[in-house]
Amino acid sequence: TALALVERKRREEKRREATRNRKELSLSAMRPNAIARALKLVVGSRVPCAEAPAQLKQTISVCGWVHRCRNMGGLLFLDIRDRSGIVQVVTSPDKFPEAHSLAEQLRSEWVVSVSGPVQERVEQNKKLATGQVEIVAESISVLNKVSRTLPFEVSSSFLALLLLHRHSHH
Repeated sequence: TALALVERKRREEKRREATRNRKELSLSAMRPNAIARALKLVVGSRVPCAEAPAQLKQTISVCGWVHRCRNMGGLLFLDIRDRSGIVQVVTSPDKFPEAHSLAEQLRSEWVVSVSGPVQERVEQNKKLATGQVEIVAESISVLNKVSRTLPFEVSSSFLALLLLHRHSHH
């Protein structure tokens, strides 16, 4: 019976190993939050972008795609997008130089994790659901890069155009 018990444990271990191997996925096929969880890069509490206003004056982490980058004379503004919405992130070379230097390298559609405190925006954006707050980037982690230039800009107007002409054949 002891030999049978050892054999049974060995089979169970092989089964567990096979299950682990099947669960491993390519990072590029994962959603940003799943990538961050897999790599354990998230600092603070991770929240969807749309819930950032409810976290005012707290340190949070958001994961998503870089929607837009703007350089405004020293300060860098990033729009980070996930499935819940878009939130603005600001970086300053004086406060957090490492995060700022990494933010200068970011490009559209890169997947990132950003951690920092949520603060009220000086100029609120009424067009954006999260337009009353911004995240001050204390740390930024690149989870996935876009290795080549995309043939089109990912936007809602482009997606509407694709849907409009979805039945056209060339």
